[in-house]
Amino acid sequence: MRSTVVTLIAVFLIAIAYVGNADAQGRMGKGNRFGMEKKAGFRGDFLTKLNLTDAQKDKIKALRDEHQKKMIDLRAQLQKDMLSLKEVKQNENASRKDILAAVENVNKSKEAIPLSRTNHLLDVREVLTPEQRKSFKDLQEQMMRKHRKGMGRSGMGNGMHNGWK
Repeated sequence: MRSTVVTLIAVFLIAIAYVGNADAQGRMGKGNRFGMEKKAGFRGDFLTKLNLTDAQKDKIKALRDEHQKKMIDLRAQLQKDMLSLKEVKQNENASRKDILAAVENVNKSKEAIPLSRTNHLLDVREVLTPEQRKSFKDLQEQMMRKHRKGMGRSGMGNGMHNGWK
């Protein structure tokens, strides 16, 4: 039973990582250059509205490329650590110390991902002028309001499951 639960949790976490990665690639991958190409809609205009110089665009693209490579490595490390944890848990001779060390490795890998994202955002922010930073913040808030509106009051879907409309 315990093995089944651990397996289900591992599959769930991998599915979440895959969906998150596919979503990120849909927004920013495939030659999108971090939203710099002109596309219809809010996201396509996001960095265009900041009136970036060519030097800023190049710097942000370089930062984005570097960040994407780092994220690939971080996700791969997380998957390796999760697999190691699974192997340790399945080993009947594994000690408490071995299992806790494997859990700690997974936790460190998980913590590294949002830390890297935050550092990337701060790096991009440093490229912007004070006026562009204000516009960037306003655009982020606008995007968050739009996102929250789609989430409904419960924070999950459109709120229809519990009677809110």
